[in-house]
Amino acid sequence: MDETNLADSLLKAFKNPTKLSIIALLFKNKEMTVTQISKILKTTRSNLYQSIKDLLKEKIILISRVQITKNYIEKYYKINEELFNKVKRINLIEKIKETNENDFRELMISFLVMNSFISNVFIQELKIASSEELNSYKEKFLNGLITVYFSTLNEEEAKDFNKIFYTFMDKIEKEENLKDETNLLLTIVLPWKLA
Repeated sequence: MDETNLADSLLKAFKNPTKLSIIALLFKNKEMTVTQISKILKTTRSNLYQSIKDLLKEKIILISRVQITKNYIEKYYKINEELFNKVKRINLIEKIKETNENDFRELMISFLVMNSFISNVFIQELKIASSEELNSYKEKFLNGLITVYFSTLNEEEAKDFNKIFYTFMDKIEKEENLKDETNLLLTIVLPWKLA
């Protein structure tokens, strides 16, 4: 599958909040079962199977292993990292330019829902974190491995930030040895008023 078709497949999956949430969970946890995913998404396994089937068909996720326990078969799923490494930001931007108004609306809503979902997963983890885990988070914060920041920007500052951000992302995309990522970059720059 070429990069254009890969970008199409990803954007199609990204428009669906359930699929996007599954993708986000698998990026965070490396591998999960439908049972584990259903508990976090607070839905039934049967509600997830069609999304899992679609993601497998598009090769966005893969079966990483199968575990059999007392006549019960549990499949573990993981992200197809090779696919994500092939799709560059520029391909996604070109595809977004081609979207119609409704597809763009769905895509933006899904991205914002996913960002909210990821934030809520971390909130839940912080709520139950032990003292040792909290100290570890604090140490990472103090060492620049966790960044939390809120600011307002004018349009020129937003454009400047995006230039810096895209330069950074281009550098990351050119690096081939991006295995074992341990940090999540979650960035949103939005206008306060759409018109």
